[in-house]
Amino acid sequence: MMKSINKVNKRGSESRMCIVRSATMHKSLQRWNSCSQLLSLPPQDTHVRRIHVYDFDNTLYLSPQPNRQFYTKPLLGTLYGGDLLNGRDWWSEPLFLEKSFNQMLAIEDESTREQEFWNKEIVDLARSSFEDEETVSILLTGRKEELFGPLFEKTLKQCNVTFFNAVCLKKPGVGNSTMEYKTAVFRDLIDEYEGTLEELTVYDDRLSQVEKFKTFFDQIGGTFQTMAVPVVPRYRPLDNEEECRMILELAGPDNVRWTPRQCGFFLNTQSHKNLLSFTFSFFQKKYNWKVLPEYPMYIPCCQLDQTPPADQIARIWTNDQSNIDIQECLQKFQSQDPSCEINFNVVEIGYCGRAHQRIHVFFRAEPCDKSRYLWSQFNKFIVVGRRYDSSDDNSLLRRVVEGNQSSVRWVKLRRPIKIKTYFGHYARLDKGAKL
Repeated sequence: MMKSINKVNKRGSESRMCIVRSATMHKSLQRWNSCSQLLSLPPQDTHVRRIHVYDFDNTLYLSPQPNRQFYTKPLLGTLYGGDLLNGRDWWSEPLFLEKSFNQMLAIEDESTREQEFWNKEIVDLARSSFEDEETVSILLTGRKEELFGPLFEKTLKQCNVTFFNAVCLKKPGVGNSTMEYKTAVFRDLIDEYEGTLEELTVYDDRLSQVEKFKTFFDQIGGTFQTMAVPVVPRYRPLDNEEECRMILELAGPDNVRWTPRQCGFFLNTQSHKNLLSFTFSFFQKKYNWKVLPEYPMYIPCCQLDQTPPADQIARIWTNDQSNIDIQECLQKFQSQDPSCEINFNVVEIGYCGRAHQRIHVFFRAEPCDKSRYLWSQFNKFIVVGRRYDSSDDNSLLRRVVEGNQSSVRWVKLRRPIKIKTYFGHYARLDKGAKL
């Protein structure tokens, strides 16, 4: 992003003599700008014909989002819209974005940094907007100025993201929502530049926001062209362990807890999709997909919150080879190394509870390689999973894998379905007792 510096220097030298006069104009840029060191006012005699507005999170920058695999549905909803994290939600707690910024800045090579943390296509568009003397280019985010202003100013300067005329964060008391705040900025910009304005374009990753922008543009009318451009959202997750640690520290042990640990053979994403697709067709689409098992489905090898014996973990990991290093195998198992891959054939589908929305679905599987060493507390290999609607019955799941649930109807498949699994363990963070 170094080439933006030359642009800033060029524009700065050209406008240095008229900076005082320029300050008497472009009042809207000065009013809404949140980072004084990043404000770049166009020269006084500029005829602003275009306004280009760029959203930040997941449009321009690959901001982290909660990793859905780490959380139960109730906790995930609280992270997005509650006050669990120091009285804030994910998007209003600066620590997550700051952690991402630090990871980005730790990369010395700027091209690598841009490729891994920024949406290069949108970055290039923003640069082009800034380089056009008749275009005002704005970074506009709904993140609160009082929480994120200094972080944005410091980080954008440090990584040379200086190709905006103004960097605008949500100011206190302006609107009850991000949409109200952004449209207030638009109105101010339009009022100032309407005499010469020919185009107003906004780039945003949220389709709901894009539709609201289109409605807003239709309402205000005007002789200039308006465009709300949808951008495919992109994000870069935080380190798995780091994210969980931060959530636990911010929320506190009374508000967040781990679910009982599952140990066994976990289906990979493609096998999970294939099995769900078959199940949906098997029931002729009579049931909502929310009653089906969510990712990851797995074949339990022991009871919930139990761990296989250390020697059995090692024998499974090495396929019962001689001279086993048990500690090395345990370390791989505990670190969730997915390299211990085992294939199964699903040969039967089972279901019970035919009442509306209450069906429970299971599968019987057999190892593809009969000579492959496996261990389980149970007589059968049963594929189970948590339901999308979170209405699980742990006692029912236990009875099914133990073979003690007589109400399950089993149907043999005409053709087995091959699934790929890895041997490991899994748990999620859930709401604690106080929530």
